[in-house]
Amino acid sequence: GAYTLNMLTPLDDEEADGIPLGLINTPQSSSSLLLDKAADIQEEETSHYNPDLQDLDSDETGKKTPVRVFFHMFFIVIAGVLGTGILGLPVKLAHSGFTPFVWNYTLCFVMQVLVLYFVIELLQRAQTVQAAERVTSPRGRSPEGGDRQARTAHGPDLHYMGEKFLGGKLTKLFDLAVLLHFVSILISYGLAGSEAYGHLLGINFSYVILPFIVIFTLLLVFGAVLLQPVVSIFTFAKGSLLVFIVFITGIVAAKVGNPISNDWVYTGRPFLIGTVALGGASNVIPIVFPRVVSNRREMMKLMLTVTAALGTVYMLNVLWCFYLLRIIPQLPSSLNPYGPSLLGAEEQGLIATVPLIDIIKVQHPAFQWIGTLINVFIMISISVSYITMGSGLKHTLDGVAASWRKASHSTSPRLSPRLSGNKTWRTKVRDVFVDLNKKLDAKERLQFHQGRVPRVSLREGVLYLFAYGLVLIIALANPKGFLNVLEFAASLGVNLQSGVFVVMMLVNARSQQHRRVRIPFAMPAPIYQLRFVLMFYFVVALYYDLMSVVTKFFI
Repeated sequence: GAYTLNMLTPLDDEEADGIPLGLINTPQSSSSLLLDKAADIQEEETSHYNPDLQDLDSDETGKKTPVRVFFHMFFIVIAGVLGTGILGLPVKLAHSGFTPFVWNYTLCFVMQVLVLYFVIELLQRAQTVQAAERVTSPRGRSPEGGDRQARTAHGPDLHYMGEKFLGGKLTKLFDLAVLLHFVSILISYGLAGSEAYGHLLGINFSYVILPFIVIFTLLLVFGAVLLQPVVSIFTFAKGSLLVFIVFITGIVAAKVGNPISNDWVYTGRPFLIGTVALGGASNVIPIVFPRVVSNRREMMKLMLTVTAALGTVYMLNVLWCFYLLRIIPQLPSSLNPYGPSLLGAEEQGLIATVPLIDIIKVQHPAFQWIGTLINVFIMISISVSYITMGSGLKHTLDGVAASWRKASHSTSPRLSPRLSGNKTWRTKVRDVFVDLNKKLDAKERLQFHQGRVPRVSLREGVLYLFAYGLVLIIALANPKGFLNVLEFAASLGVNLQSGVFVVMMLVNARSQQHRRVRIPFAMPAPIYQLRFVLMFYFVVALYYDLMSVVTKFFI
């Protein structure tokens, strides 16, 4: 019989319909044919994502990606990472100073760019595999078929990449790392955003946490499509506002002229939060990736776009940290031990703008208006970042729901409840899950046959409630833990995901099993050879993270 491209699973005659019979004799010829057809379908699907593409001269397909798609990618990368560094980075420089931080942060920038390049290659390979699966999918109307078509239109997501290039328990570990990063970064955004709104409204920020997280979560779940252009506009607005704030802060820094003390012994202090301040962009790239035309030139444009976006964040963060070090004392003064300082802000879990505004109010009252401007910037920045990263989480959860639905609709005996009378607590929990799963199946099948298509299906709703509910509960339980959540939990998730699993997926994607997967642009050999350097860097970050947690909380 015929075989699928990656698992070499036999297909029945109905599934092989449409494939020339002369090419169904061997696994090799079938796999090659399916992958060739997948490449053609991938181009058709790209046109589907871009309904207004023009037939212009380009490398292979004669099509170009609309400029607005690259602008959207540029701004969504900035929206995903800009804000974390502005709020949390400067307070970690109390001991290290500026020069050790710059060397550390520059190396982090190079590593994060490599992560983005590797993820772009993985997305290309996942898109080709996804298109090939569409070639072999059964025809006809069914909940499974409808879900498969929706998954294809949805494009490859992080969960799908893990399924295809990790598999088994590693996929679950990868999903947990992705969930850890998303949840922890959304918690930190929820805390920082509530603090900014509370400060502007003159109320305790703990009262703002619940409405902030609930309102913005509902917006991104039910209005994701409508919010896409809004995110780009507000990201441009917050970027422009930040440039202006950095410029004004530079003027104040020139007037204050606070000396900077550098100490290489404390180079590791800003290490973890630096990986978070530039990390996470790979989690939002899959949202826009399906709209990019699949050819070599457009993929190179995409790489240039994400590099420029991350480079913009890098430069703004470096300038911001330098100016704040020139304004805010690194350590408390012996003459004023309770005055504003970076170390004091770190110990109290405050964002970097709090001591900055305090100093400006006292020493430079002519610039007091900058405090209001900074609060407005934080409100816009955190709101946009929450929606962006929340949309990335939603995109991943949609992929998990699709896989869950596909497994549930199969006839696997693993989903049958056990009939044994002597049940352990594990089998009881399992049976509860199986029973819930059957009810979800029945409800979704009924909705499908009645022609009802809910905005949020039941499985997606269950996953949304779990993930975003977790964000809300932890944020409410730990309202002063902004820096701890950001530094330890978010860094653990992003470093595990970027440094370990991305490299593993890339190596597997280039293995013999997937050797016939054709993509428009694979990373050149010199870049690919850096994969283990990348892994080593992030393994060191993971070790440092775990040691920091042990030192801070258990010693």
